[in-house]
Amino acid sequence: MGTPSRSHHLLTLRLPGNVERVVNNLRSELYSLTAAVSTQALPPILPLAYVPPDTGSETINLLPQTGIAPLHIGPIGTCNETVVLEVEMDRLWNQWLRGFAASPAPHGMPAPLTGIFLGGTDLVDHWTNSPSRDGWLSLIDRSGGLPKRLSVVHVELMSLQTRTSDMWWNHLDWEVLWSKRIKLRGQVVAI
Repeated sequence: MGTPSRSHHLLTLRLPGNVERVVNNLRSELYSLTAAVSTQALPPILPLAYVPPDTGSETINLLPQTGIAPLHIGPIGTCNETVVLEVEMDRLWNQWLRGFAASPAPHGMPAPLTGIFLGGTDLVDHWTNSPSRDGWLSLIDRSGGLPKRLSVVHVELMSLQTRTSDMWWNHLDWEVLWSKRIKLRGQVVAI
């Protein structure tokens, strides 16, 4: 008998094509350095929340796009057993997401609101235990070629089918159930 599968529905932000290309190049380099398979498991996404499967695209109408400032992409870091490109997000995202019956991220899977997912625990192990930091430092330098500010993104609902293993990326099927383009028009306020 096979391992039972689990179903998750993840509300995400999908990046514009030019940014996806740069992130995919970065993830390919991470894979070349580490052979961490999780780097290749998903498209470049910024997880927002694990939500019920019946979450519809009409929920985007409640998102105050005119009030939310563009996203700011920061450095590479680790968070919740994942490696991410850190993203600074307006507090209005949290207010909008409170309207969802969200569940916590499953162990080692992309964690909501932590940043653009680069890899899971297999990459974190290499990131934290690497004796040679030269390769990592050159990757961090190249991530500087990313746009620092994103105002056009797609909100998507993804269906993820995994096995109950900690290495979820080895047995993953994903599908985008719906996608809606949004433009963030809020003002950036310097503090």
